[in-house]
Amino acid sequence: QVEQTGYAGFQPTAAVQRFTYEYPRWTSWEYREVAERLSVDRLILIEVTEMRLTEPGNQYTWDGLIQARVGVIEADSGAPNEFAFVRDLSLSFPDDRGYTVNDMSREAVRESLYFRLATRAAWLFQEYARPNRQEG
Repeated sequence: QVEQTGYAGFQPTAAVQRFTYEYPRWTSWEYREVAERLSVDRLILIEVTEMRLTEPGNQYTWDGLIQARVGVIEADSGAPNEFAFVRDLSLSFPDDRGYTVNDMSREAVRESLYFRLATRAAWLFQEYARPNRQEG
């Protein structure tokens, strides 16, 4: 699978999840130490700063919003506890207004927001090359 990522390696999701359960105080550690314990040179952190499913004051109309900060720590740099890259994301669901609890479930809205966040965060780390004009 490493060949598919284009990187030298990564920690599988299960290993990261196990790490967070085994070390519940990891959030109080320096980023350098987290990277060291996970045996990685780069640490990608996604912090959800706001999430809502409905319009403020209206629990029946879906107006989902998720805001997050995506940051990269370079553990092998001169500043291993500072972000080398930061991007703020703000995503919404559904795309159209007026959907209510009769149209879709709470779980559908929540999962769609999580999916959009995961997809958009992944886009930040993919190379994308598109020609300016079509040839031929």
